[in-house]
Amino acid sequence: RYYEKVGSEVKDITDEVPFEIPDSWAWCLLENFVLAVFSGKSPKYSKDPTPHKIVGQQANQWDGLDLRFVKYATEEFAENMPPYYYLQDGDVLLNTLGMASPKIVVRKTPENYLIESDNIYTLAAMQKHYRGMIDAILIDPPYNSNIDYIGYQDVAFENGYLGYMYERLQKAYPLLSEKGFMVINIDEGEVANLMLLCKKIFGAEKVSLHRWKKKNPLFDQNRVVLNPNKVQTDYEYIIVCKKSSVSILKNIRQPYLDNGVWKDMEIPFPDDFDCFGTTSSAKDEIADIFGKREYFSTPKPVKLIKELIRATTDKSSIVMDFFAGSGTLGQAVKSLNDEDCGTRSFILVNNRESNICRTVTKKRLESANVKFKFLY
Repeated sequence: RYYEKVGSEVKDITDEVPFEIPDSWAWCLLENFVLAVFSGKSPKYSKDPTPHKIVGQQANQWDGLDLRFVKYATEEFAENMPPYYYLQDGDVLLNTLGMASPKIVVRKTPENYLIESDNIYTLAAMQKHYRGMIDAILIDPPYNSNIDYIGYQDVAFENGYLGYMYERLQKAYPLLSEKGFMVINIDEGEVANLMLLCKKIFGAEKVSLHRWKKKNPLFDQNRVVLNPNKVQTDYEYIIVCKKSSVSILKNIRQPYLDNGVWKDMEIPFPDDFDCFGTTSSAKDEIADIFGKREYFSTPKPVKLIKELIRATTDKSSIVMDFFAGSGTLGQAVKSLNDEDCGTRSFILVNNRESNICRTVTKKRLESANVKFKFLY
C-alpha cells in the first residue's frame, strides 16, 4: 500500500464544482479529478461536471461509508496507482476513469485547529471521526494544586482529581492510532496516582516513567523563587503510555554544550531529560512573546515538547493536546516541521476559564506565525 493518513485535511471546493453538492459530502481536489467522500447511500449523478471528474461515478455501491476525512495519497502512491485502488481496507475507492496514473497533488500544510471548549465535550465529539487517527496525545494537565488563575485543586473537581482525569483519559484512548502514544507531564504530587490510572487504561507493560530536570543553572539566569517556604524539587515526571506493541519510541536530539556552543546529537529516548529547557526558561519564552514572565504561570519549554513529539510521531502525524495551556505544543509542532520538512498537524483544546484560550494560546500561536483555524 502506498498511502498516508493525515486526518482532517479536506479541501472544500464546493464553489468550483458546477452543480449542487449535498451538505454531507466532503471534497478534495486532486489536480484534475475530485475525491468525493460522503455519508449515506450511493449518490445519483445527473451530469458530468467536466473538467472535474467525480471519483466513484461508476461505482455501484457506497453503502456503509461514513467518512468525513480524506486519507491523502503520497507521491509514491501516485506513481504506482492503478486505475482502481482502495485506500485503508476499502474505505475509499479511487476510480480514475481511465487515467492510468494521474499526478496527485499532495498538500504540504495540513490544517491545525485550536478549539475553545471544555475538553470532555471535544473528546466526546471526536469519537466517531477521529477514532484511531491520532499518533500522539501530549498533555500537561492540572497538577491538583492551587493555581491562582484557575484554582485547580481536588475540591474543584466533581468526582475528585482522579475521577476527572480518568474520564478524559478514557475518552482519549480510542482516538490513538495503534502505533500511538499518550504522554503526560506531571509533578510529584500526583505522579503515583496517574501511573496507576494509566496502567489501568493502557496495561502495566505499556506504561513507563521518565524524569525531566526542570532546574538547570545553564537556563535559569532569570529564575525567581516565588515561594521560598515551599519544598523545592529538581524534577518533574513524564508518563509515556503506548497504545500497542507497535508503538515504538524514536530517537531524539539531545542538546549539549561544546566549548560554549550549543549542539545536539541523536540518542535513544532517555530515562532523564536534561538540558531541554526548564520551568524558568519556559517563562523566558513567555516573556519574549507577551513582555512579561508572569503572563502565564505554568508553561513548558518548546524544546522539551518538540523532542517528545519527535519521539512519538511520523512526519505526517496528527498530534493533540487537550490541556493546551499557553500553546507550546503548537509552536513545537511548527518548529519540528520546519526542521524535518514534516506535515504534522495539531489539535489544541483549551477551556474558557479566564479567557485563557484567546488571550494566551491563540496569541502565542499567532506570534509564532503558526497557521491554524480557531473554533469556538
